[in-house]
Amino acid sequence: MKKIFIPSSISNKHLSNFNKNQSLIICCFVFIMSLVFNPASLSGQCAELTKTVKKAEKYFDEGNLERSVELLEKTLSNRKFRTCWEEIKKANVLLTQAYLFMNKDSLATKSYDDVLYADPMYKADSSLESIDLVYFARRFHTVPRLTLTFAASLNSHSFLNQIVSTENINGTGMINNNFDGNANNKTVYSNYTGAGIGLRLGFHITTWLEIAAGVNYRNSGFKLEKTLYTSNSDDLTSLISNEKINITERHQWIDIPVTLRINLSTKSWVPVIFFGGEYNQLLYAKFINSSRGGYTSNLIIDVLEQRQASQYGWIAGLAFKYRPSSTIKDFLTINMKYYQGLKLINDPNNKYANSTLYLDLGYVDDDIYIGYFEVSVGYSLTRYRTLHNKQRFR
Repeated sequence: MKKIFIPSSISNKHLSNFNKNQSLIICCFVFIMSLVFNPASLSGQCAELTKTVKKAEKYFDEGNLERSVELLEKTLSNRKFRTCWEEIKKANVLLTQAYLFMNKDSLATKSYDDVLYADPMYKADSSLESIDLVYFARRFHTVPRLTLTFAASLNSHSFLNQIVSTENINGTGMINNNFDGNANNKTVYSNYTGAGIGLRLGFHITTWLEIAAGVNYRNSGFKLEKTLYTSNSDDLTSLISNEKINITERHQWIDIPVTLRINLSTKSWVPVIFFGGEYNQLLYAKFINSSRGGYTSNLIIDVLEQRQASQYGWIAGLAFKYRPSSTIKDFLTINMKYYQGLKLINDPNNKYANSTLYLDLGYVDDDIYIGYFEVSVGYSLTRYRTLHNKQRFR
C-alpha cells in the first residue's frame, strides 16, 4: 500500500476546529441549564415587591381600597419588577379583588388577565381568596399559543438497509469486482457520540395539538471496520493478504425538523408524543482517523463529494415537559427522538472521485441509509392566550 504522510499540524488544525465546535455546544448546554434557575427570584427587587404587596394587603384589610389600588398600580408600572412573576401574580390577585369590591369590573378583568399572564395555571382558591374572586375567575381560562424552545443534545447514529460493496482493490491498485462477494465481509459500524444545539418554535392549534418547526446544528460521526482482500491477479485467485481497514468519519449537519406534537396533559408534568419529517444538509464530512493493516495515517480525508449532502427522512419520539419550582410560566424539557433517513448517505455514482480512498486506503463505500437517536435537554418559553367564557377555543 502506498503510504502517505502529511505534517501532523494539518491534522491537528482540523481536529482543533472540530473540538472547538464541541466546546461551544457544551457551553450552550450549560447556559440552557442555567435558565432553569430564575435569578430575579433571588434579587432584592423581588423582595422589595413582596414588601409592597404586604403593605397593600394591610390597606385592603383595613378597608382602604383606594390607597391599596394606588400603591399596587404604581408598583406594577415599574419595569424593574417585570421578571418577578410570583410577586406580580400576587399583586394582581389583590388588585383584582379590590376592583371587584369597588364595582370596577372592566379594570378587574384587565388585572385578572395580568394574573394569568404571570401564571397561566393559576386557579383561585376559595379557602384563601374572596368568594367574589372565585366566581369571577370562572369566566377565564388560558390556552398555550406559542412555544420557543432552546435545547442542547447528544446523538448516536444507527444504520439500516446496508448493501455490501462487492468491489475491492487488487495488488496493482486496480478496481476489481470479479470475485466471490462473500470474501468481502460486511462492514462493521460502531457509534460515535455527537452533540448539537437547536431552536424550535411551536404553534398550538388547540390545547393538545401543536405544529412545530426548528433548526439544529449537529456534530455526529461513526467508526467502521472493513476487511480488504488484495491479490497479485485481477480475478483474486491468489490472495496475498486480508487487511483490516479502520476509519472514523465525522459530520456536521444542519437539520430542519417539522413535527406534529400531541401534549397529553395540561399539568406541571406534560408527556408529549410527536412525529413528522426532517430535512438535513451535510456541511462537513471527513475521515479523521484511518488505518490499513495496522498502519495508521494522520491524513484528514475530505469525503463530502462522496456523500449526498441533501438528506430527508421521518422522525418520531417522546418528550416530557416540566414546570420547575423556580419558574411559573415556562418548562424544562427532555426530548427523545429517532430519525431514519430515506436517501442513501453515500453517492453511488461518485465512489471514486477521491483516489486516496481506493488507491491508498483501499476503501469503497457501502450503500447505506443512516439514522440517529437523539436526546436533548432544553428550556421552553411558552406564551399563553387568555380566553373569556364567551370565547370558544377550537
